[in-house]
Amino acid sequence: MPKLNRRGSRKWPKDWRYTWKSIPTTPNRLSINVCCRPAPVKPPAKPATSSYAKTASIPNLARQTGRLFRERPDALRAVPGGGDSAGGSAKQGRERRFQAILPLRGKILNVEKASPEKMLGVAEIRFIITALGAGLDESFDSVKLRYHKVILMTDADVDGSHIRTLLLTFFFRHMPKLITEQHLFIAQPPLYRLKTNKEERWIYSDQERDAVLKELKDKRVEVQRYKGLGEMNSEQLWETTMNPATRTLLQVNVEDAAKSDQIFQVLMGDEVAPRKAFITANAQYVKNLDV
Repeated sequence: MPKLNRRGSRKWPKDWRYTWKSIPTTPNRLSINVCCRPAPVKPPAKPATSSYAKTASIPNLARQTGRLFRERPDALRAVPGGGDSAGGSAKQGRERRFQAILPLRGKILNVEKASPEKMLGVAEIRFIITALGAGLDESFDSVKLRYHKVILMTDADVDGSHIRTLLLTFFFRHMPKLITEQHLFIAQPPLYRLKTNKEERWIYSDQERDAVLKELKDKRVEVQRYKGLGEMNSEQLWETTMNPATRTLLQVNVEDAAKSDQIFQVLMGDEVAPRKAFITANAQYVKNLDV
């Protein structure tokens, strides 16, 4: 029974939990609810055993993705390495009815070298898994995929290419159906903006730049080189990279699964010697070298 305090009222222990039941009284009196016994304490939940079950504790990503829930959302754009500048421009420039943005900070983990536990310890990877909503590895179910297109948007420089390679490694190893069922794409932001007094053109390769400059040789042309997504404002990013009517997308496909598996092992694996040999043998074929 509870003890009485100085005022004569009952003082209940703070660590007790109680259930309540109604005690019937005579018709001339009200019924009262009385605490009669401690409530049964539920046993603590067992910790998750599978690696993917750990992602259940990830907080809601509505703020990170700026997502509007629809019956059939169209595209999720992963914007890695750009920080708040690129992610902010993309969020402002997107079409909110069918596009969502997931900003990623810096380079994600190289999953080719990491264990599943270490991989799921990276916040950016957990955000990707939760945003797509289709699971991971053997539990991946494309029917549950929240977006029909997953588009990678990275800066047009060496760091952007590295980040894109790390993301492709993750998808190839842990979400291969995203590739085989043609849901994964790579955005193609422009490399140059050529502006004259009357017009401006967006250029996507050095060859196209040279051809346009030759065409406009009699005019004064302002040439601006874009290396980062954050260098464009929201209107420019929408016009060049995000507008479905004008954008250019590269679809990620796997023509030879065995050969692709070998390439990922060589370039992203632990062994240094095979990677060095591959780079030495193929260095002569490099066309776009940014140093």
